[in-house]
Amino acid sequence: MSSTISPDIWSLGCLLYELASLRPPFDAQNAVTLAMKINTGKYPRIPARYSDNLFDAIRSMLQVILFR
Repeated sequence: MSSTISPDIWSLGCLLYELASLRPPFDAQNAVTLAMKINTGKYPRIPARYSDNLFDAIRSMLQVILFR
């Protein structure tokens, strides 16, 4: 079984997003809905007081990579 750093980078993106916006990038009432939201890779932009560069960095970390 090979491992990559992709899950760690994705987790760091979630952490940075939550630090900037004070809420998680993905939120749902149950695990199925949460998984669906994560798979779409859509989340609100962080507050405008933060730079576009920070948002771009977070967005690059939160890219959805589907494994087969």
